[in-house]
Amino acid sequence: MALQPAAGARDLHPRQVDRNRQLCQRLAAVYRLWGYQEVAPPMVERLDTLEAGGGIAEREVARLTAEEPLGLRPELTASIARAACTRLADRPRPLRLWAEGSIFRTFTGDSGGQRLSERLQSGVELLGVSSAAADAELMALLLACSETLGLQASHQTQAAGGPPRRALRPARRPARRPSLQRAPGSLGLRSFGDRPPALVPGPDRSAAGADAPARGTGGGAHRAAPSSR
Repeated sequence: MALQPAAGARDLHPRQVDRNRQLCQRLAAVYRLWGYQEVAPPMVERLDTLEAGGGIAEREVARLTAEEPLGLRPELTASIARAACTRLADRPRPLRLWAEGSIFRTFTGDSGGQRLSERLQSGVELLGVSSAAADAELMALLLACSETLGLQASHQTQAAGGPPRRALRPARRPARRPSLQRAPGSLGLRSFGDRPPALVPGPDRSAAGADAPARGTGGGAHRAAPSSR
């Protein structure tokens, strides 16, 4: 029996597991307060779903040996968008969803060999609406999450051209602190002040359909939801 984990993988000790759980629970409480519902997308997806929109480089997807092209999810957005336009297609829009779980990416190590990176990701998706109010809601939600995690005002979030795209990654393997993108001259954490939840109107069946843009504060590139396969 091999005693070493796979290249790029790592075991978490009990303290790290507890820390990850605490971070995710704090974030989940904020998501629910803002009206977001939890979904649990699969870890395995078809490659065409994972690569839809070009947000993830093909070389970063960990491929699986199977009868059809499959891979481990490198982020949560593509899977949530797929579910939104299939099983959740009849839900009224806007659609507020959140998810957490492990994501996997491959990379080339220092020795030139392929390595696998596993991280814990948590984030939200706001689908079926494209407006400044949606951006404002996601930014205010990000700031609320940052506050509940105890991040200081010295942290800054990247907000050029829209809401942060890779901001809510509460824990890595191993995890010590949640990681926020930092960028010189970008929006400070307390710039929005206290905002009420749900800046975007609630569900409205006359709103955009399932293939409307997906906006989110989870990791990965956010793009229009892929069509159902």
